[in-house]
Amino acid sequence: MSTVGISHYRISAIKPNDFSIEYYDTLTKKGATRLASELNDDDIIDLFSQEDQRLIAYHAGKQETNLGKVRKNIKLAALEEKKYVFLIFVSLYTVIFFSSNLAGSTIISLGSIAGVPLAAPGAIFVYSLTFLFDSILTEIYGFSIVRRIYTTVALTSFVALVILSILAMLPTMTGHNYVRELVFSEANVLRVFVFSFASFLSAEFINTNIIARLKYYSRKKYGYNTKKEQNRIIVRFIIATAVGTFVDSVVFGIGVFLFVIPFKSILIIIATQYVIKLSYDIIACLFSSKIAMYIKRLEKTDIVELPSNRITDIVGFKIDADRCVNTFNTR
Repeated sequence: MSTVGISHYRISAIKPNDFSIEYYDTLTKKGATRLASELNDDDIIDLFSQEDQRLIAYHAGKQETNLGKVRKNIKLAALEEKKYVFLIFVSLYTVIFFSSNLAGSTIISLGSIAGVPLAAPGAIFVYSLTFLFDSILTEIYGFSIVRRIYTTVALTSFVALVILSILAMLPTMTGHNYVRELVFSEANVLRVFVFSFASFLSAEFINTNIIARLKYYSRKKYGYNTKKEQNRIIVRFIIATAVGTFVDSVVFGIGVFLFVIPFKSILIIIATQYVIKLSYDIIACLFSSKIAMYIKRLEKTDIVELPSNRITDIVGFKIDADRCVNTFNTR
């Protein structure tokens, strides 16, 4: 409803592209520009004629409808990118690595073969998954990105260990500090973490490096073949895992158990955990290769990267953009 007052406003122009309304005061002749939705919600709307009020309301409605479509498109785009898959993998990676450190010094008896007792660290049953995740992520995102991931995982696990160490030193009302007793008293978590950190970084680096190089030279020589790609991924995963798990088993086994148990027992532990890890990952390759191909399609990402041979380019968080390319849309 139009109201007569000291001032009376009149529309001078409408810009439908950005939903703005130009208007002026008929008494002072001063003009202004505002969005239709803002003007429609303001009390001065009553100082326009009924015809102008209807025009303002109409364009305000169109503006809100357009904003609704924009919000919907933004939401759909976020869902289509499916970047939460990446976050899920990284989160699981971190949980598995840290929990493995807590169980790393616990030796599990696995029976015996021909009178030879078999044993392996308790962490082996979950730690093997790190190579699975490592291989999948490298196949999809490339060497540089995954190097950032496992370096971050190791550092965040270190922060968690520092927090537990501080809590273990705090005095308690009952005289029992359960963090110290359950985690540090017999488990020797600090030593486990140091050598787990060393074995993790070296083995994962080797694993990712091999996969990235095999993928690069395979694409360079044979190109991309949808029918053969899954088999090529399986071959890459098995070769990289065979080398990476061997390095990890040796560094971790000797580092954690040297001078703690007889050396012969250490060799049994290394051999046992290597066979278990390798067998576990070979079986998992049949599924992880399919998972890798599915996520590539889901995220429209397939990074081919040739890792640098320069030590300054392969440590830390640097991403060598000149040596990697997303080939998903170039097939």
